[in-house]
Amino acid sequence: MQLPCHPTPTIPGRAVTPFFVVTSPPSGCAPPAVVSINYLDFSDTSTLCIIGDANRSGNQILLASGAASSAGAMWYTGEVNVASGFTTTFTFKVAKGSTGDTIADGLAFVVQGESLFDIGSGGCDIGYGGIKNSLAVELDMYENSPKTGYCASYQDPNANHIAVQSRGVSTSPNTGSHNPNDAALLGIENNVYDSSGMGINLSDTTTHSVNVVYTPPSAANSFIGTIVTAVDAGQGFTVSNVDLTTLLQLDNGHAWVGFTAGTGVYAEKAYLLNWTLTTNQLEPVMHFQVSAQDRSK
Repeated sequence: MQLPCHPTPTIPGRAVTPFFVVTSPPSGCAPPAVVSINYLDFSDTSTLCIIGDANRSGNQILLASGAASSAGAMWYTGEVNVASGFTTTFTFKVAKGSTGDTIADGLAFVVQGESLFDIGSGGCDIGYGGIKNSLAVELDMYENSPKTGYCASYQDPNANHIAVQSRGVSTSPNTGSHNPNDAALLGIENNVYDSSGMGINLSDTTTHSVNVVYTPPSAANSFIGTIVTAVDAGQGFTVSNVDLTTLLQLDNGHAWVGFTAGTGVYAEKAYLLNWTLTTNQLEPVMHFQVSAQDRSK
């Protein structure tokens, strides 16, 4: 199903705070009774909210449909205990969009505490830029810098990198900018390698598997939380000093998890083929909040 969180941005990559807040869960977008993020495919999307430009295509999720200047998102409909740590694995592939051979801009795995129906901006913000109280692991496939226009200051190192982005609980929303002045970049990997040490082209239209592991601070790791991201079982890219309990405003340790994608002047089709997520503390009953505004601190 699709929900109109906010209109497609008219300026590719422009960060826009969604102004439309859903006050009750729509039909077909209800929370699950138990934690069960184990999608071998997406033939059943009853526990997913698919919004913006995203939609289901057969047994896959099409996070970006191939249209220019668009943003799409998909969220699991129950909040997940991310504070205890988690491991998530997903498979994706991209293809040319409606604008020709250039594929842009990428996709992201996102943890956020705002709303089940939130979505950011397209272009260089890859669908998550504009979402407050969020952390994104982005797979960026287009070099916006040093292009002209809104995204020129984002300081993309190339058209094939991974970055972890968050502005925490700041009043400023998350952004796809790697510019230090925008205070969102937690870590970046300019070169992506597989298990054999060969370079990986994220936008080569073949299937790629991504594994993201969040380990919270504890005595076992000298109280240094980490996020480790690996593509195609390759060398993990580690971001240290990450504590989701202090970085984000969580709901008793819980947050929404899912994916975003975005396009700008150039477009892509971004397919999500499967997805699993396990936490270090499974719970039988899931939380359901329609907005962070409903939470009591």
